[in-house]
Amino acid sequence: MKAYKGYSSTVGPGEAAILIFASNIKEARTVGFESLIGLEICEDWVDCRVNWIREADHLFYMAGQTQLQMGIPHVVEDPDVCKSCGMWGGVMRNGVCSECENES
Repeated sequence: MKAYKGYSSTVGPGEAAILIFASNIKEARTVGFESLIGLEICEDWVDCRVNWIREADHLFYMAGQTQLQMGIPHVVEDPDVCKSCGMWGGVMRNGVCSECENES
């Protein structure tokens, strides 16, 4: 399984995004689409975008561990975010991402 970021092409990944665990990008988009529509992040299929997060080992703790072990694709609609900037995806230490940690 790989980690993907699902978001709207009109808003962009910086405003609202979900974390998706899937085997490939097609599967990630299919699985993530329902959540993106339900959370009102995307308006339709054409608006839905998915990007593979290449270096994502630090994100797998948020995955449903049973689903991950069974190879079942799934979505994390509310990933853990940095206490400082409110973004997710970076390596976090004590609730703060490495970028914010470097700024202080």
